[in-house]
Amino acid sequence: MRQYIITQTGLDLDGIFRQYLTTTWCLHPEVKLHDGRLEYRWTEVVDGFVLPLPVHTGPDQWTTLTPTTEWQSVPISHTDPAVVQANPTIT
Repeated sequence: MRQYIITQTGLDLDGIFRQYLTTTWCLHPEVKLHDGRLEYRWTEVVDGFVLPLPVHTGPDQWTTLTPTTEWQSVPISHTDPAVVQANPTIT
């Protein structure tokens, strides 16, 4: 079934399948603001886990990030942590 879904979608879903079918870990996005940059990564995930993460970056403004287990960052104009939030429906 896994291979069929991967083949039909054309997406590399192996990490997602391994995360949800072989672990009891609850994935967790870490998102923080630092020196005008939005820093982000996944924690509690298997190697190779890739899942886009919508992040609210301002009024009616969303950015989609593609976190890995390594810290990444993008420039951001908002400095209020209350404004910048990961989509809670993902986790």
